[in-house]
Amino acid sequence: MLQIVAQRPVLFWIVIALVALLIISASAGTIWALHYAKDERIADGVWAGPWELGGLTRTQASELIEVNFGAVKNKPILLEYMGRKWSILPVDVGMRLNKDNVVDAAYAIGHTGNIWRKISERRQAAQKPIYLELPLTVNNDKLLAYLSVLKSEIDRPAMNAWLTWKPKAAVQITPHQTGRVLELNKLAGQISAVTLRDRNRRIYLPVQQIKPDITYDELAAFNFKNVVAQYTTVFDPKNVDRSHNVAIAAQAIDKVLLRPGDIFSFNEKVGLRVAEKGYREAPVLVADELVPGVGGGVCQVSTTLYNAVLLADLRIVKRTNHSRPVAYVPLGQDATVADNYIDFQFMNNTIQPLYLISEVSGKKLTVRLLGPGPLGSDQSKKKVKITSNVIQEIPFGELVETDPTLPPGERRVEKAGGLGYRMELWRQVTIEDVTVKKELLARFQYRSAASLIKVGPENENRNVQ
Repeated sequence: MLQIVAQRPVLFWIVIALVALLIISASAGTIWALHYAKDERIADGVWAGPWELGGLTRTQASELIEVNFGAVKNKPILLEYMGRKWSILPVDVGMRLNKDNVVDAAYAIGHTGNIWRKISERRQAAQKPIYLELPLTVNNDKLLAYLSVLKSEIDRPAMNAWLTWKPKAAVQITPHQTGRVLELNKLAGQISAVTLRDRNRRIYLPVQQIKPDITYDELAAFNFKNVVAQYTTVFDPKNVDRSHNVAIAAQAIDKVLLRPGDIFSFNEKVGLRVAEKGYREAPVLVADELVPGVGGGVCQVSTTLYNAVLLADLRIVKRTNHSRPVAYVPLGQDATVADNYIDFQFMNNTIQPLYLISEVSGKKLTVRLLGPGPLGSDQSKKKVKITSNVIQEIPFGELVETDPTLPPGERRVEKAGGLGYRMELWRQVTIEDVTVKKELLARFQYRSAASLIKVGPENENRNVQ
């Protein structure tokens, strides 16, 4: 009997073939992915600084870094600034690289997480290279020692332009100097970055320019040649230490530009009167007594400045008189100062800049205030008069002490007493003999000082009847 077998449609076999192909492809892809993910080499496209690590094993990468870093750390780095040149070897400042950390970070790319993450990271690195930073370290003491020497050669202070004034002579202007400071932190970072380069190992030193407060052009434009006011006091040059202190403080307030509205602080400008700044021990007035103290004599400088400021008709911001009168100015015209305690301050309340000059010549201390020259007709005829009035004298008492070395009943003045005073200080301004201003500057008091009397003891021998 004849059997008829029906043939399957061609489409059936096509479907079977496609399914088989998909199974084979999936199996092959899975095998490939497993093999790809288990690749022990560093992913392609991974770099450590300037060095390509892709395709290397961990051992190979470690060896490459060691060889390359060993070469560059022994190559000099050239430093340049304004035509001058220096060089530094990274190895001399203890430059080191932790290659193990770098290799670990490089290997982790494409070897961390599930299989799909590994594949994704490898593909991304191959398409867009990944550059790992190299963690360089340095011996801070060695680097600082080298940079400190370099800094001492580069750094210089900013210096103001300044005037030299002499009677009947043209004012001379000494040009300013721009300061500069080597930026150590920035340079240290540049040295680390350049260390890894095989070529172009050159650094132009990072130097910050410091502009001075007063420039040559500014002083020249002001045209200072008019003496607005000046005042002179006299000291005893035989008192060497006190004279030395006067000279130091006078120099500290010399060559100061006072722009309109500026407030001058004596303590801020002079600074602490301490031995480290060259001040010596000399008599100072403390609790109405002259006692040895570092910086004795500085008050003569503040007082001389005070009187020049009064004559310049400037505004007094802070001023304190001594507890007792001083000998180098008229009664009531002194200004005491003390570190971190008592300051003398004044303001340039005019519409023009002023220039302060202080100088010591022989036994004289002179303070001058210069203004732009020539003044207007009214100002050139302006006169300022300072008057101190005693409102009341304060009597002094006696301090009596027994002195067994004196004969019985004898009295000896050990220290003379001194009157105290209640004072007023006035300033009168006239133009062509017409008073335009009269102002009370201050009311204040000087304490009296008791006299010290030594007396002999009473006679204990008595006549017995």
